[in-house]
Amino acid sequence: MLFNYQLNYSIIIPDGHSPSSITSGDCKAIDPNDKKLAENMVKNHLVVPIEDTSSRKLLSIDDITKAVGTGCVPKLTEVDCARSLCYHLLYRSFDGVCNNLNKPLLGAAFRPYF
Repeated sequence: MLFNYQLNYSIIIPDGHSPSSITSGDCKAIDPNDKKLAENMVKNHLVVPIEDTSSRKLLSIDDITKAVGTGCVPKLTEVDCARSLCYHLLYRSFDGVCNNLNKPLLGAAFRPYF
């Protein structure tokens, strides 16, 4: 089952209002077949419409190419998965961060598998 999580996160709504609480139960009300799924998730403050990558270290092809010789690549930084909880329950992120909500960096790009 997709929403088999017992999670409760406190998030700050992007328009500056006070924090609200989103649970996986809120996400269960989302119909994945809804043609306006993204619009409805934004309207109900279930997802932040623009992924904030300002706190993340994005790896360029140059970063990766330079690191090949040593076998090491720069580490990705942790992010707040609660900002877009419903998004992360439904979709994978571009770099694998938050694909595992209990351990956000497990399975992320350029991370060891142990």
